[in-house]
Amino acid sequence: MASQLDIYNLAIGRVGSDKTVAALNENSKEARLCNRNYAQCRDEVMESAAFPFAVKVKALASVTPNLQLDGWAYQFAKPDDCLRILEVGPLSEAGASIGYWGGCCGGPWDAYKREGMFAYRLMLADDGNSSVILANSQQSYITYVAKVTNPAVFSPMMVSTIADRLSMELALPLTASSNWLQVAMTRYNNSFNINANIQYDQQDNGPDPMPASILARN
Repeated sequence: MASQLDIYNLAIGRVGSDKTVAALNENSKEARLCNRNYAQCRDEVMESAAFPFAVKVKALASVTPNLQLDGWAYQFAKPDDCLRILEVGPLSEAGASIGYWGGCCGGPWDAYKREGMFAYRLMLADDGNSSVILANSQQSYITYVAKVTNPAVFSPMMVSTIADRLSMELALPLTASSNWLQVAMTRYNNSFNINANIQYDQQDNGPDPMPASILARN
């Protein structure tokens, strides 16, 4: 089970350095660089694909708009931990086809709109400080990629992928070498694709579960 510190040290080692960071609050160049870039790199990796461990389903909370937009009956608050919206739809369909979302690597990760899902639009809220989701069903559920901050739930391959992404930010400041940056970029691209394929394999991508409305007829 890896820690944030473990990810730092993996990233540092992957740009050819034998130095390590002993504590998150350490006052070293390596620690400062890692602290500055880690959260951004972690979130970028998760936003880039619908890794199943980071997918959540949640009932959307309605908000009262100052202006009612034509064509949209309801406005909802975007969840605070939402990195990427996958679908908005009824509870009976929520989370039914997690393995098919992503659009990161082609093939089975290509995103598509499933039958029964609601049309929606994401836009800036009236206050300019948050986002709202527009939809036409009062009972709307969002399936989305959530911001996961606890490294304890990362698989070994996810740990490696985040470390590879972080190493891209460390390469030039720590080595002053564009060669190391190229190595880091190549390694990250390979790592990401392997990770995506492993994550995709961790579910049964057979027929979608039958909606509750159909089951009720039987």
